[in-house]
Order: sequence, then structure tokens, then C-alpha cells
Amino acid sequence: MSSDSLYAGGRLLQALQARNTTKRDLARRLGCTEHTVARMCGGQDRMSISLLCESMRVLGFEPQQLFEDADL
Repeated sequence: MSSDSLYAGGRLLQALQARNTTKRDLARRLGCTEHTVARMCGGQDRMSISLLCESMRVLGFEPQQLFEDADL
């Protein structure tokens, strides 16, 4: 796993927590499986960047916030 993938996955997990949303709920809203969301949160190398960006939008964040240091 790359450090960028791990960082982005951790930021997605922070976004979920900030919105008090479960991986299951996000998966339902994205039309994917909970396993897919879990893999993104875990920083899997083969994650879809477009799905990762859409996840942030669905949660009410800007995709670039995945790579910023500011609190979500």
C-alpha cells in the first residue's frame, strides 16, 4: 500500500466520523458494497479515485480535502 492511499483512506474514515455516517450507509448512497467502502477506508492501492472523490462529495466535503491537513 502506498502512503498516499493510506492517508486518503484515513481521511475518508474521518469524513465518515465527522458526518456520523456508517460505511454501510455510504455504500448504499454510492451504489456500491460496504466491502468497497471498507477497502477505500483501509487505503487499498487499487481503489477508484473517482469513487473516493464521489464519497467525499456525498458526505458534503470537497474531494481535495482528502489530501489537506485541516480538520474535517
